[in-house]
Amino acid sequence: GYHVHFRPGWDCHGLPIEFKVLQSLTEKGQNVKDVSPLVVRIKSQRYAKKWVKKQKAAFQRWGVMADWSNPYITMEEEYVANQLGIFYSMYSQGLIYRGLKPIYWSPSSHTALAEAELEYQDLTSPSVYVKFPVLNSSTLVAEEEKVSLLVWTTTPWTLPANEAICFSKDLSYCVVRVDGGDHAGEKVVIARDRMEDLSKVLGSALVVEREVSAEELLSLECSHPLNPAKKSVLASALHVTADSGSGLVHTAPSHGHDDYLVGLELGLPLVELVDDDGCFVDEAGPELAGKFVLKEGNQAVLKLLH
Repeated sequence: GYHVHFRPGWDCHGLPIEFKVLQSLTEKGQNVKDVSPLVVRIKSQRYAKKWVKKQKAAFQRWGVMADWSNPYITMEEEYVANQLGIFYSMYSQGLIYRGLKPIYWSPSSHTALAEAELEYQDLTSPSVYVKFPVLNSSTLVAEEEKVSLLVWTTTPWTLPANEAICFSKDLSYCVVRVDGGDHAGEKVVIARDRMEDLSKVLGSALVVEREVSAEELLSLECSHPLNPAKKSVLASALHVTADSGSGLVHTAPSHGHDDYLVGLELGLPLVELVDDDGCFVDEAGPELAGKFVLKEGNQAVLKLLH
């Protein structure tokens, strides 16, 4: 082996420390929303110092050989100054810019989350098939007929932010007619590979009227199901598969990495309709404003679709 200089260190920033501090304040009966960020930082610093001292003593007691008199601690001024110097160097090279993109967000703690910090609960999400009426339908059916794109989503609350519908150039698409049931006679566009499963969902046979090429799909414009005055465009994307749904994917660039990349490529707007509490903002409309998106917000969107 080799002799090495081991300088131990502590990462003193991050959600776990802040969460413990906020938890202690809650246990004392304080409303954490009334606590200023500065107070949280000061209490987090004290909490970190306490545990650095305890952990250092434990490691030394175990006989861990290190430069214990000179550890690096990320909240110390020297370390912070070094980080700011690196940041400025990157900025001066044009590597730093301000932009927008979807992130993992915690409404309860009001902070962004790293993917490694995510913990998923087993929840049942409502899924829905949504019709997006084609505005220039004469390219697919007779002039007096109507046709819609049938889109599937497990996140109805993101539908108000829809800007596009994605399809795959590796799949075949067709106009089908519903042959019975409540939707008898209606015509929709779906992926051919999804016909059998969709027939079971609709409880009716589906009759192929005609094939639809990728070029025809790209030329279509659809009416937004919640806002008829708004248009949704078509785009080809690699993340679309025939594993589930209809082969046509609802796309909201503000919600989800794949959607964001499609929006970036097409220059679509990033519509921010959800606030830091996870509730719809006023711009989402009076029927949705103030509702928590994962609960009553989801139900309100489903109600508007019917």
